[in-house]
Amino acid sequence: YGQLVQDKAGRQLLEAQGNVGCTTWGVSLLVKEGVVSEVVELAQHCEVFSVRGTCLYVLGMLGKTRRGCDVLRKLGWDAVRHGRRTPWPVAPEEAELQQPQACDPNPLGQAPPTGTREPLSGSPART
Repeated sequence: YGQLVQDKAGRQLLEAQGNVGCTTWGVSLLVKEGVVSEVVELAQHCEVFSVRGTCLYVLGMLGKTRRGCDVLRKLGWDAVRHGRRTPWPVAPEEAELQQPQACDPNPLGQAPPTGTREPLSGSPART
């Protein structure tokens, strides 16, 4: 199974499984066939990051239903559903003001001054 998803067609098959899992019936089918646990395993351990990303996308699709959230929780994944009228949690403005200092934009030191580079072959030297 891991070999299959390492090409584009395999990732498309994963996405198709996610589309099937968008319904309660589909989640039940995927659980019965052992697909969900395999997708979780690939999301955690696959060496191909594009496959991991596709697996995360599929797990997100499975989490659209209450049954999918329950299955994901049993497999150790956090799953939260929001209704259309449920307000989303938003960080207060004070939290944004307390961000850490920006990193040094030039951690390797200053670039050499302009004009001190060696000239390209065939071009006159700058002075």
